[in-house]
Amino acid sequence: MYKILDISDTIKSNLSYVNIFKDQNINIILLTYNLTDTKFLRSINSHLINNLCKLEIEMVPPEELESELTEFFIEQNWQLFSKFLDKENYEFGTSVILIITINEDIFIVQFGRMLCGIIKENKLEYIGKSWDNFKIKTKKDLFLLGSRDEDINVKINKPLLDKNSLLFSIPSLEADKIASGITILNIKRKIRKLFKIQSFPYVILCSQEFTSRERESRIKKLWKKLCK
Repeated sequence: MYKILDISDTIKSNLSYVNIFKDQNINIILLTYNLTDTKFLRSINSHLINNLCKLEIEMVPPEELESELTEFFIEQNWQLFSKFLDKENYEFGTSVILIITINEDIFIVQFGRMLCGIIKENKLEYIGKSWDNFKIKTKKDLFLLGSRDEDINVKINKPLLDKNSLLFSIPSLEADKIASGITILNIKRKIRKLFKIQSFPYVILCSQEFTSRERESRIKKLWKKLCK
C-alpha cells in the first residue's frame, strides 16, 4: 500500500484531485497543469473529474485496468479536442497526469508538461517522459491531452517503488530547478519552496514502509550543540 506524503491544493486552473479507498488499498490522483487561468480551463478540469468518477476505477479488476484507461483517455482526447476547437487564444490541450495505486501496483498516464520520477538511493530515475531537453519539444512531441484529432496511443507506465524510495510528479517548468541534488530527505522541502514562489500541481508518494532519518539527524545535531 502506498500513501501520499505531500500534494498540492487545487489553485486556479491547476487541479489536484485525490480519491482514497482505504478499505481497498486504492489511491486515485489526478493533476492538471495549465499555463493560464480561465473559466473555460476550470470547466475542462471538471469535465475530466466527472468522467473519471463515472469510470469507477475502484470497481475495475486490476488486470483490466490498463485497457479501461486506454479507452478512457482515447475518448477524453476526442472530447477535449472538440472543446478546444471552438476556442481561440488558448494552448490547444492540457497537461495531465493520472496516478493510480492498487496495493503494490502503480499505474501512471502522462500528457503534456507533467513529469514523473522516482528517487531511489538518492538517485533520480525518470518515469515515462524523459526530462532531458524537455523545453525544446515540439507541440507534437509535447502531446497535450485534447491536442490531436485522432485516436491516440496511450502509454501506461507501471514502475516499482521500493522501500525508502519516493515517487513524485511535477511540471516540466519546475523540474529543471530540482533535477540535481534532490534526495529523499530534501525533495519535499525543495518542492514546497518553489511552490511558495509560484504555485503548481505536484504530488509525492511513498510506501508505508518509508522511513526518514531527517528528524533523527536534527535531534543529533541539537544534542551535539547542547553538549559543547
